Amino acid sequence: MSLNGRAQTTAAAGVALLAMGLTMSVEGLFRSDVSRSLGGISLTVTALTLIGLTFIRSWIVDTRDERRDLAHAQQRAEAERRTYVSAKAALESETGRLNHEVNVERAHVASTLISERQRMRAEFEEERLQITTEAFRTGVEMERSGAFRRDEPAMPANLIQFPKQEPSRSEQHARSREHGVVGP
Repeated sequence: MSLNGRAQTTAAAGVALLAMGLTMSVEGLFRSDVSRSLGGISLTVTALTLIGLTFIRSWIVDTRDERRDLAHAQQRAEAERRTYVSAKAALESETGRLNHEVNVERAHVASTLISERQRMRAEFEEERLQITTEAFRTGVEMERSGAFRRDEPAMPANLIQFPKQEPSRSEQHARSREHGVVGP
């Protein structure tokens, strides 16, 4: 522990008072002078209190360890801040790269979708043309075969006649019980 100028002066004055108080106390004991002994003891206690308070103040005021700890903490905080800033910059760079890749992929998908739609539209039109051509050809062939001529009478249909069946007795009995039916 080191004392600054004022604390050193105060401590030196305390040591001088202590020496004086001890000298007065011892001299008062040898001469049997109670007042001088009490004065010396009082001066000794005052000097010890002054020296003690000086050292206590120096312990309280001495902030070298705390300043050293603060400097280390500030260095760690600065290192963490630099790490955070560099990580944030890397994250922003990566986000920009990913956004660029996503935009490129979207453009690629959009162009692929447009080309696929055009290809499907061409296939659809080609298939539609083939179906239309086949339908027209079929219509022409049916016309040539005479399927659409109205002047010829249609041939009568040949229907099979079923023998007349009489309703069974249970059906007649069920009908007689229906609502609104008059019967036996």
